[in-house]
Amino acid sequence: MTVYIGFHHAPKDNREEFIRSCHRALKRGGSLIVRDHDVTDPTMVHFVALAHDVFNCGLELPGARTPRRSGTSCRCRQLEAILRTTGFVTHDRRLLQEGDPTRNTLMRFDKA
Repeated sequence: MTVYIGFHHAPKDNREEFIRSCHRALKRGGSLIVRDHDVTDPTMVHFVALAHDVFNCGLELPGARTPRRSGTSCRCRQLEAILRTTGFVTHDRRLLQEGDPTRNTLMRFDKA
């Protein structure tokens, strides 16, 4: 299963249920491949929001859709913790998208 747009697009109040639904959908030993921004400080929160603004402008989406709310962005370590408590096993290897200053990180998790 892949989630390339990132779990940060799921509303914070529904994010853990979305992750649990991914876990239920996978067979034991199945892999979840996630790509998400590694937002580690307030500067990155603003930078990732700006990247979403540019993306939304390109699609002519209203600015209200830009994820600026507190908690919308996700740190990879926090996401890993949620995935582990849901029953996923974390792989140590991470791949960063070359030339992407928003620190898009590709991660793999297996269903235990």
